[in-house]
Amino acid sequence: MSYLVHWTDNATAGLEKAYLFLADKSEEAAIGAIKAIREKVLLLEQFPNAGRPADDMEPEYRELLIPFGGAGYVLVYEVLGNSVYILALKHQKEAGYYEAGS
Repeated sequence: MSYLVHWTDNATAGLEKAYLFLADKSEEAAIGAIKAIREKVLLLEQFPNAGRPADDMEPEYRELLIPFGGAGYVLVYEVLGNSVYILALKHQKEAGYYEAGS
């Protein structure tokens, strides 16, 4: 069975933040990061429970680690029915998840 992946506004804002941060240094690195994130997200279409349970969050939330460069990214998502909702994305070295509008 294939799951439909939905990006929330907050997760999209986190993705944009990651892209802009890297693009300021290297457009090639920014594109590479987006490709790495996209590849891992595609995995969720077939394996929605591929991520680990998210630390310090409700049990229905999961985290997916996305290696890139020396660290990588973490996204938080939940599975509801036949859909995967990506709720947030951050760099592994960031303290908390980015909230749109902040």
